[in-house]
Amino acid sequence: MIKLTGAELHDVRAFKVFGADCGKGTFMITTEDEVFGIGRNSQKINILGLTGRYYRCDAVNRPVRVDKLSKKSIREIRVGGTLGAALDVDGKLYWWGQDLANKD
Repeated sequence: MIKLTGAELHDVRAFKVFGADCGKGTFMITTEDEVFGIGRNSQKINILGLTGRYYRCDAVNRPVRVDKLSKKSIREIRVGGTLGAALDVDGKLYWWGQDLANKD
């Protein structure tokens, strides 16, 4: 079990814990409207939605900012199977993971 530091926990306003076919982890939304992911990703499916050096990284042991969801006023995140989805306050849907054509 990874214990987050006080600084990492300080501004968390919401979180979503998930266990999916391709990974297990947590998304955290901060009071500064940033989204962070931590946990088991997948080398085949980027279920944490990360970019850069963490894209398809197998294990992410510290919170990493999810750039494509941060500053989007995300109110809800769901993950299941090989797909993740987020809904913002205006009803706009964001999704990531593996689509029906088995592409990431």
